[in-house]
Amino acid sequence: MNFIMTSQVKNNIFNFCLKQYPKEACGLLLGNISKDNIRCTLSINSKNMAKNPYKFFDIDVRNIFKAELFSRENNVSLLGHFHSHPDSPSGDTPSKHDIKNISNLKYHWIIVSIQNKMIKSVSAFTPHNIQNSKLNDFKKINLVIEKQTEKYE
Repeated sequence: MNFIMTSQVKNNIFNFCLKQYPKEACGLLLGNISKDNIRCTLSINSKNMAKNPYKFFDIDVRNIFKAELFSRENNVSLLGHFHSHPDSPSGDTPSKHDIKNISNLKYHWIIVSIQNKMIKSVSAFTPHNIQNSKLNDFKKINLVIEKQTEKYE
């Protein structure tokens, strides 16, 4: 399984994460799912509503509702979300807190590691090892950044 993200989406996510630094940035991912690929064509930045946004994230529920409405009206799927780990030892992997507090077992995750105000790495994950409606782990999946080409006439 590949998580394919357009370069425009990647740039939006990276820019937003750096703008929110040193707080955790967060947002939603929209696109389409096929047999072998998850293709993200749009990201929606969100205010981090966590009580301590320097260590945790909580996506504004109003943005989730807007994304769900947009997805229905535009024949795309709400794929999941992204968030950053600024200066975190977790890097670009889900933290114990992330695993414990997942809100939707169908969401795919993009995690951006930021160290000293610079993007260090980014990874994609999908929920894995779900038992009794509880997540036990994430599975890292291949992240592909799709280069966009300009059309000239």
